Amino acid sequence: MEINKKTRFRQLLGRWISIVFVSGAVILGLAVFYHASQYPRTEDAEVFANFIGIAPQVDGPLIRLNVQDNQFVKKGELLYEIDERPYQYALETATLSAGHSGRADRGRATENSRVGQRGFGRTGEHPQFGSRSGER
Repeated sequence: MEINKKTRFRQLLGRWISIVFVSGAVILGLAVFYHASQYPRTEDAEVFANFIGIAPQVDGPLIRLNVQDNQFVKKGELLYEIDERPYQYALETATLSAGHSGRADRGRATENSRVGQRGFGRTGEHPQFGSRSGER
């Protein structure tokens, strides 16, 4: 009988130890799952908090950059200066070409008025293109 009691005690002790280990493993697994889902982490992560991209209304080479990395700036503060020489060149080129095209437009208007005075175009006839019926 004493052997039965010892065997029975060992069986109960073994079951309780197994239950404690399995329960501990389940509780530890749930704790790890909760922590991993609430506080994710990785070695490849990058944080872009408070990252604000800026873009100028025009593009061009920068002459001066007036800010440093991670510097706090206020609204209206000058951040950079863009070289104005390409725009000056474009403006001068445009004004020069506008001056030349103005003369060409006046010449074209004069030619159109001569064509109108001769009567071409009103009836659909033109010396180079013939009549409307396609004759030349």
